Amino acid sequence: MKGENILREIKFRGHNGTKWIYSREISGIPCFDEIHYFMSNEENELTQEYIGNWDSVSYVGQYTGLKDKNEKEIYEGDIVEYYDDGWDDCFKAKSVKFNDGIFWADDIILTKISYKCRVIGNIYDNPELIK
Repeated sequence: MKGENILREIKFRGHNGTKWIYSREISGIPCFDEIHYFMSNEENELTQEYIGNWDSVSYVGQYTGLKDKNEKEIYEGDIVEYYDDGWDDCFKAKSVKFNDGIFWADDIILTKISYKCRVIGNIYDNPELIK
């Protein structure tokens, strides 16, 4: 591992009511007994300059630093399906969650299955996938 970068990329995903926004910057403003989240828009792809616009978002989730077997980034709130070694049945995780410093898919540590799972939706757009 000498010389390897072992830090994961920190970024977030939130929904602004119309579309998903992906960003490395997020801010929360306490308001009574809840927090209102705001995310900066992504960098300008052509110039790589910070745009500086902020959108109010909900359904906020952090990037796990892992990708599924199809190289799709896995975020908190995603729903993944995976096949356990030696089993013929497909198992669907309820959702990806962060708890006790670890990202989980149901009751399995996500790092143990990320290479053999695939993202099939998320709990906000596809709640019917959770059983």
